[in-house]
Amino acid sequence: MSSSLLDRLKRRKLVQWTVAYLAAAWLVLQVLDLLAQPFGWPDLVLRAATALFGVGLLGCLVLAWFHGEKGAQRVGRVEFLMLSAILVIAALSVASVTGPSDHPGSGAAAPTGLEQTVEQLSVGVLPFANISGDSTQEYFSDGLTEELLNALSQLPSLRVASRASSFSFKGRNIPVDSVGRALRVAHVLEGSVRRTPNGVRIGAQLTDVRSGYQLWSDSYDRRLEDILSVQTEISRDIARALSIQLVERTEGSAAAASIDPAAYDAYLRGLYFLRNADYRAALPYLEQAVRRAPSFALAWAELSDAHNQLGRRDEARAAALRAIHTDSTLAEAHGAMAYIHFFYDRDWPAAERRFERALALKPGYVQVVQRRAYAYLALGRAAEAVGEIERAGTLDPLSLRIAIDRALIYFYARRFEQAEAQFRHLLVADSASGTGPWGLGQIALLRGDTAEAAQWFARGGSTLLAALASADTAGALALLAPIESAGTSGNPLGMAQAYTLLGRPDDAFRWLTRGLEERDRLITLAAIDPRLDMLRDDPRMARFLERLGPEWAGMARPR
Repeated sequence: MSSSLLDRLKRRKLVQWTVAYLAAAWLVLQVLDLLAQPFGWPDLVLRAATALFGVGLLGCLVLAWFHGEKGAQRVGRVEFLMLSAILVIAALSVASVTGPSDHPGSGAAAPTGLEQTVEQLSVGVLPFANISGDSTQEYFSDGLTEELLNALSQLPSLRVASRASSFSFKGRNIPVDSVGRALRVAHVLEGSVRRTPNGVRIGAQLTDVRSGYQLWSDSYDRRLEDILSVQTEISRDIARALSIQLVERTEGSAAAASIDPAAYDAYLRGLYFLRNADYRAALPYLEQAVRRAPSFALAWAELSDAHNQLGRRDEARAAALRAIHTDSTLAEAHGAMAYIHFFYDRDWPAAERRFERALALKPGYVQVVQRRAYAYLALGRAAEAVGEIERAGTLDPLSLRIAIDRALIYFYARRFEQAEAQFRHLLVADSASGTGPWGLGQIALLRGDTAEAAQWFARGGSTLLAALASADTAGALALLAPIESAGTSGNPLGMAQAYTLLGRPDDAFRWLTRGLEERDRLITLAAIDPRLDMLRDDPRMARFLERLGPEWAGMARPR
């Protein structure tokens, strides 16, 4: 390239225009990507924007060539022809990128064959509105919605959007077609619940996302004693509207049909707190439910899950075994037992059998997929862990819990670039919690940027981690002292991490050993935790891993 041409490029500021254009395009695409999920925008929005910016770069180069040196030039004939050609190319590019869409409601011709069957037989169940005039009845409408969602999941061939994604639309006035695109379903079920002292009135309507027409609607006035049967009625009516054959479960169904209304009401109250992660508040209601209805297998399974989340191993096991004994076809019961086998017993073969059984009974059981992802992670099978959590994200695309788990699994799997991107996403998606700042602080700490780490930890409200990152040994030890004097922290792994950062391996291994002895449910993650890498060449780490179990022996360094 001649020097005269280089001089012309410099005079016309071609490089500056290009860099400025690419920076602006990147910023706009990031904003679109951030807004696409909450507003349920289809993928074609991002595809079209990317195509437009790609072709627009040509227009930017033309304008820079003619106007980069001085902005007073008029549009010449050659420039006009070039810009016109670029506009035609842009139109053709957008048309090719946004061709026939596979999103419901796009107006595209319906697919044929198996693709049509799978797409057409899908439904999202939006939270039924509580129109009782009493906000304390919110648990009842939410619980009925979830139970109806579970009942519809029993219909063969029908794909039902998972609870977390469906409930992300609660209280939001979003058009049905946008809901359908976001949940990737062809139909949306909406409804309302009015509870009275003597009974309940349920209204429901099923809408075709593509056409916007109602396929079916009905209302049901029932006594509280008949509340379980109405779920079956609605499922049967929806199956009829979609031309699906209803297959009844046999085992456990007779017991379920005769559940005491007060027990069922207590179960719904417990379920409400359980789904809002208030496990202690959920316990008394779930215990009341199983006390009044000992044959209520699902209540036993949910009670086991509440105990699991509180670290109550023995109580969780007893409730899960009772659920399995009452109804051996209940996926939730096998899922609860899988959790116990792995995270408490550290018995991977037994846990694997339970995971498989739960998923065979309830394909697409998101909670089990999430938990198996963590099991794979703890075993050092990072690729399988990432595959499972991404599968969970496909099954439940709008779940905040899965978004958090994805960030954590990327972090533990040492995919730090992906983890950082996900933690930054959580700064907006989960701004109320400190997960995003915590994760970004951990990543900064691992790459040696202690000042940035301390800032992130302080932003997330983690005083101990901020002190550790700032090398404030005295301050960190002062914060650890009350935990040491109490004799238990509830988080032995976290204590081991803290002492590792302080350069005190003896104390770190003391807490790792305590986690083993207490059967702490998170201690298996020590096998792969990047924050414990400073301990991995210590012979005590090999002995610790041997005590974890045969699957961990020899894993001094993560696979």
